[in-house]
Order: sequence, then C-alpha cells, then structure tokens
Amino acid sequence: NITKISESSFENCWGLIGDLNIPQTATDLGISAFKGCAGLNGELTIPSGITSIPNEIFAGCRNLIGTIEIPKTVETIGFGAFSGCSSYTNLILNENVSSIGDYAFYGNTALNSIAIRCFTPPTLTSTQTFANTNNCPIYIPLGSLETYRSHPYWGMYGSRYVEYMVFEDKMVEEKALELYDINRDDMLFNNEISGVTSI
Repeated sequence: NITKISESSFENCWGLIGDLNIPQTATDLGISAFKGCAGLNGELTIPSGITSIPNEIFAGCRNLIGTIEIPKTVETIGFGAFSGCSSYTNLILNENVSSIGDYAFYGNTALNSIAIRCFTPPTLTSTQTFANTNNCPIYIPLGSLETYRSHPYWGMYGSRYVEYMVFEDKMVEEKALELYDINRDDMLFNNEISGVTSI
C-alpha cells in the first residue's frame, strides 16, 4: 500500500490523463507532487488520512473538473496548492482547516461556489489566497458572517458571503435536506430554515 508520494514525483507529467485518485492509504504527500500535470482532465480525490496539503502540489493542474473537497482531517493548505486549477467548478473546505497559504486557490477561474464549513475563519496571510476565483459566492456557516467580515483578510470577500446551515451529524443533515431544501442545492439557507424548530 502506498503511504507516501514524494516531492515532485509526477511534476509536469503531461501524459497523465483522466481522474486523479490518490490512494486512501497515502498519509504523506510531497511538495509539487503533481504540479503541472495539465493532462489530468477528470476529478480529484484527496485521501482522508492526510492532515496537510503541501505547497503547489496541484498547481497548474488546469484541467481538473467537478468538485474538489478538502477532507475533514486536513488542517493546513500550503502556498499555491491549487493555483491555476482553472476548470473545476466547486470547492468544499471542511471544518478542521485552520490555515491556508498565500495563492492557495489563486486563478481558480471556473469556480461556481466555495463552501467553507469552518465557523472560525482559517488563518490567511495575504489577500491573494482566493484572488481571481470568478467572484463566485462563498458559503459560510450560519452565524459566522460578522466574524468573517471583520477579519483583516477574509473581510475583503465580504460581498460574496452567503450563510448556510452546517450539520455535524450526517444523518441529521440528510434528514434536514430532505425536508427543507427547497432549492434542492444540498444547502440550507435562511429563507429555507426560518421557523424550523425541530428536525
């Protein structure tokens, strides 16, 4: 079983095509491991056992598509990790992300949505982390709007924020969506949950 993918292992391997399914056994990913793999034109699956996404690991993978979900185990996302990934359309950051590096998602120009499940804004160190991301909506947990807007770097995206309800329990989430997701977009917004007292 593969547990480690070393630094620059597949950098600029343009002949790699299709989906990129990193083995779930991998817990150690190297800097720039898949940088410049522009032939990858399918979806990306990130293993659920990693705690860090290293610098520039997927930078320049401009033809990845679909949704990129950062696993719940991930705490840090490195510099330029997804910079130049200009074809995928949806990004989900799960609740344990605490730090995101400069230019991590710079130039992700096809994004239709960014969903952030963190009630406390992850640490940013510049205004370029989400620059040039199609001015898409950024969905944040209900009740966290003022915290994000008052943050020195997250605040610059203030006009893009939309609050939605986040559930810790998957079964409760599925039941709530079944009952109240009027728009059928797999998210619950203020207009859909106003007046709801129990699930």
